[in-house]
Amino acid sequence: MSNTTISSEILDLQLASRMIFSYAVLVFIAFGTVGNLLNIFVFIRIKVLRQMPNSVFLLTSFIASLVQIWTTRFSAAFHNLTGVDLLKQSSFYCEIRWLFGRTGATISMASICLSSINRFLMTSQNVRYRQVVTMRCARMTVIVMILIFLIPLIPDIVYYSGPGCTPTGSPYWYRQYTMYFNQIFSNIVPGPVLAIFGILTWRNLRSVRVIQRNRLEEQVNRMILAELVMICITAIPTIIGAIYPLVTVSITKSQLRVAQDSLWLNILAIPGITTYCASFYVFYAASSAYRKNVRTALSCKKHNRIETQDYTQQQNALIPMKTIALRG
Repeated sequence: MSNTTISSEILDLQLASRMIFSYAVLVFIAFGTVGNLLNIFVFIRIKVLRQMPNSVFLLTSFIASLVQIWTTRFSAAFHNLTGVDLLKQSSFYCEIRWLFGRTGATISMASICLSSINRFLMTSQNVRYRQVVTMRCARMTVIVMILIFLIPLIPDIVYYSGPGCTPTGSPYWYRQYTMYFNQIFSNIVPGPVLAIFGILTWRNLRSVRVIQRNRLEEQVNRMILAELVMICITAIPTIIGAIYPLVTVSITKSQLRVAQDSLWLNILAIPGITTYCASFYVFYAASSAYRKNVRTALSCKKHNRIETQDYTQQQNALIPMKTIALRG
């Protein structure tokens, strides 16, 4: 194969990689922005929802998801399509992108994991487990979690302060540290955690002994199944895309190999974006109760409670599961 042919193939691969990823990202950003804003509106407007400890974790994940897609995803897609690098146009936006872009991903995934753990506790037959997470506990947990993920990355403000939005003066160990930190807490750890606690929650629900439980259990089961499907769809390509660069970091690659890897890594990254964009649509599709809450929140009527007249008092400990869905 001649050098001209190879160069042409490299350019075609680079163009295809940019176009496929950028257009997919813009579509996800549009749907994700609408979905996350609707989630935030519903969880704030419906009184019963905003009084649940689980809502603290979910609201945190919705906000962090918005931060992540608009700081990280949008700037990359805009640059690929227009050739204009927004990060180079503004040093402030550059610092925001690297600091909050990284923490947005980790905080969003950590919040979802905390939500799944809380649901496992809430569906336990042990009363003490159901009383572990209170509103105060949930708020404090979120604050501590944000500090844990934010403080280690504060040096980004210093290292990415140059006009070219490149890490000026950042040591090699810090670049390696941030790469591993981001991949581990954003991509590798959350999938298994969500799968494990999703299965444990399912087992708890199957072991619950309540006479009138059919409608509630049906709603919960649908949401759990939807979450497990999302995990299976998004976690596998995301994990592969996260591990591959770490495994091949020491391999010397040709320009053609780099272009091929970039194309496939961008394709593998696309399903992972749904984690930050698809929660509203999963909730809405999986739960009729959540669909009612959405319609109620969007209506002009004041409505502060979820319909629970069909359930016994014994089911009240499980009511949060009726309106909160697992995310991937």
